[in-house]
Amino acid sequence: MNKELLQEFLPIVTKTKESILAGIEVLEKQVPQVVNEIFKWESSISVIGIVLGLIFIIIAIIIVKNWKKLWAIAYDKDNELGLAIGLIILSITGITMFIYNTCKMINILVAPRLYLLNYISGLLTCD
Repeated sequence: MNKELLQEFLPIVTKTKESILAGIEVLEKQVPQVVNEIFKWESSISVIGIVLGLIFIIIAIIIVKNWKKLWAIAYDKDNELGLAIGLIILSITGITMFIYNTCKMINILVAPRLYLLNYISGLLTCD
């Protein structure tokens, strides 16, 4: 009985082993391309974040330079706190985006292997 079961399962195990080996070969061929695409994607996202951060910073600078004109047009002097809070939030957001994405881009350019290890560990730990 055991020999009959073994004879029936042997072809299945052999085909499974061959399929796994074929899958590994495909993965070996695709890994460099996938790594390259990860670097391109993350670099593109970083550049977009840097540009948006700079835009926010420039808008905040323009608002500061034209504070009195904008305030006179938009609001009365009793609500000055709202514009100040909005300006602070815009400035902090722009600076944070710029610094974070610049650090990420430097990490990709200077230490790509380290970045890739951090990226993979983030995927495995669900960060």
